[in-house]
Amino acid sequence: MNGIRKFPKYMPLRIDYAIFLQSRLRDRKGALAELSLAEKSKPGFEHQFMIFRQRKIIEDELAEGQEHGGVDFMSALNFENMFKQFKGLIEKSSMLHYEFWTHLQDDSPDLVRLSLQGAKINASILQVEEHWKKLSRMSSNAPKALKLYASYLIDVLNDKETGNEQMIKAKESANNRTNFEFSGAGASQDSDVNSYAQDGTPCIYISGESERLGIVNQCNMSLCKIFGILKKDDLIGKNIKTIQPRQIAEHHDDLLTVSIQKAADTISSRERQIFGKHISGYIFPIWLQIKNIPSLLQGRQFVATFKVEKTGVNKTAAYMLFNRECEVTDISPSCLQMLGISYESLHKRQIYYDI
Repeated sequence: MNGIRKFPKYMPLRIDYAIFLQSRLRDRKGALAELSLAEKSKPGFEHQFMIFRQRKIIEDELAEGQEHGGVDFMSALNFENMFKQFKGLIEKSSMLHYEFWTHLQDDSPDLVRLSLQGAKINASILQVEEHWKKLSRMSSNAPKALKLYASYLIDVLNDKETGNEQMIKAKESANNRTNFEFSGAGASQDSDVNSYAQDGTPCIYISGESERLGIVNQCNMSLCKIFGILKKDDLIGKNIKTIQPRQIAEHHDDLLTVSIQKAADTISSRERQIFGKHISGYIFPIWLQIKNIPSLLQGRQFVATFKVEKTGVNKTAAYMLFNRECEVTDISPSCLQMLGISYESLHKRQIYYDI
């Protein structure tokens, strides 16, 4: 990746990286994206053949997967590419509108300039409408696309009636979760918290998008209960760090950044014991299992299920977490009774142990 950032226009490097993503990381989506970028660099005949051959290999593998119950990956990828173009056209049209109204507010606006700008705006609106029709034919139930188009109609074109209709469709579609998730057979069921944890298992969904890294997308009441949270809305939209001990929270963004650079199937989903942070501020031991779910429209997501011991937290054991300077950063409730250290006193003064 460092080489590509340094030489973004060096096409053979992109082709080699695409082959690496496909053969080693099994990241077909990333490989196809790199091949598409290489193709835009006007490759010679030899490199055109290499791109064609590698793409054919990936498409054959995907076709074989679909015959065995896999998802229509290519359709989803085409939708994603079309969505990116659609988003770019909306941004361009919005900027043209902004420039038009800004110039119109001048004391002596140039009418010729306004006329030319108006012609550009009309052309941009037609382009947006044309791409929206194409997107709708590919999928009429993609929440992110519906919401984007609705916002454009309401905020840019001031068409509140049609925009609100699209916004209602977006909300209904989001509730039904009919989007382009892919993670193997049955992914659309896994993408919903209620279906993923039908037995009431504490469950949470974390965003892997760079601009929303670590933000809670979904959770259930079982999870809220064990962390002392009264309602889901108190956690949804906030960073997962709010229920993590300080030692983990300080480095969690870095851990997520490393994880989203790996192929989904290379991330361990084994159950492990960690510490959670109750709303009271105290930590407690808990079992965690993570599953990585890539989403073509929303980037990666991480779904985590939790399990506490049936006997509850061991009240005869006190738990402390230390940093490298041997400073106590987090404690369990038992520390109050056994060691005389409370959460409040921990934040009033620094406590160190020579260990």
